[in-house]
Amino acid sequence: MEPTQESIQILKKARRSCLPCGMTYGEMANPKATFGRGVCDVCGTLTAVTEADTFGFFYRGICNLRRRKSRREREDKRVSTSN
Repeated sequence: MEPTQESIQILKKARRSCLPCGMTYGEMANPKATFGRGVCDVCGTLTAVTEADTFGFFYRGICNLRRRKSRREREDKRVSTSN
């Protein structure tokens, strides 16, 4: 996922997630989570999903995206001032 404000908002608003997205952008907080069939709010696929709190509401993924976004903005600013 690209580090944009839109992708950060997707993770913030997500209420259901599939296991691959949850493990990519969050940490398994409840190993006894119940999965049901539905649409993943992160990737949009119809698969087995569970509540976002199972993955810590994607806190780790949101922090990583914010950090990458600010780093990219600093690098862009540095490149534009050097030209």
